[in-house]
Amino acid sequence: MVQDQPCHQAGQHGLRGHRQILPRRSVYQGAGPFVSADGPFSPRANSVQGLQRRGAMFLACHNAVWELCERLIATNVNPDHLSTEAMCAELSNHLIPGVILTPGAVGTLVELETAGFAYAR
Repeated sequence: MVQDQPCHQAGQHGLRGHRQILPRRSVYQGAGPFVSADGPFSPRANSVQGLQRRGAMFLACHNAVWELCERLIATNVNPDHLSTEAMCAELSNHLIPGVILTPGAVGTLVELETAGFAYAR
């Protein structure tokens, strides 16, 4: 995985060749980081950003964001009185850095399997 710059969208051509899905060398040498109580592999470092530093990738499903916006508006949780489209854009534009926005999780899983990844629950 190479993360030289944040990339928030998988694009319409799939995930093959996506710069965050390319192999990368480990930045950790020796056992120190793996056994340290405060190291990057400790239970204290399990935030999204901590897991990203350990090589985890996070994907955000555009369809799920859209459905969330519709539910928020339907339950009057919309203090700025945004339209569904505007709220969806607002949420999509403020993802955690490094999170990849995909058109849909189902299609993305198929693309990842095609690229050699295995899906585990």
